[in-house]
Amino acid sequence: AIMAQFFSLFVNLAASFNLLVFFSLIMSGVSMYYLALDIVKDKRAAWLAGLIFTLAPRHISHIYHHLNIIGIQFIPLVILCLRRTWQGIRSYYFAVWAAVWLALTFYTDFYNALYIGLWATLFVLWRLVWERVDLKKKILATLVTVVVTAAVCGPLAYSMVQEKNSGGYP
Repeated sequence: AIMAQFFSLFVNLAASFNLLVFFSLIMSGVSMYYLALDIVKDKRAAWLAGLIFTLAPRHISHIYHHLNIIGIQFIPLVILCLRRTWQGIRSYYFAVWAAVWLALTFYTDFYNALYIGLWATLFVLWRLVWERVDLKKKILATLVTVVVTAAVCGPLAYSMVQEKNSGGYP
């Protein structure tokens, strides 16, 4: 919705909607391409992964009805940045970017943010169990992700809880 308001400064509402859908589709494929490239190290396979992710039935079937559901472009970027954080490649840099992408996911769709948050928790627990080298730096970098995400998403989450508890919703 925030991006739609930004686009509507320059074009009418219908064109803003179309730009948002176009942006989501393209960026979903691009972000999955970079995640797959990081995992498989093959550009053709990464391109195919991006194409499949972009054209997934769950993604395409909601184009005209639910902008929040098609906003999956940040999910692969959260995963990529958390992987890089735990690989030790500029850990704090990628930890902050993971928080940015997670916050954008939160502001796009709460359910996707919940799912990626659960995935991230399992990912960190898995790495804690199987990895014994340089854990202090990686745990601190992960805490940076948690703190930045909480700082950015906290006010909206707090207001949502307050609204829910006020009795405004059945």
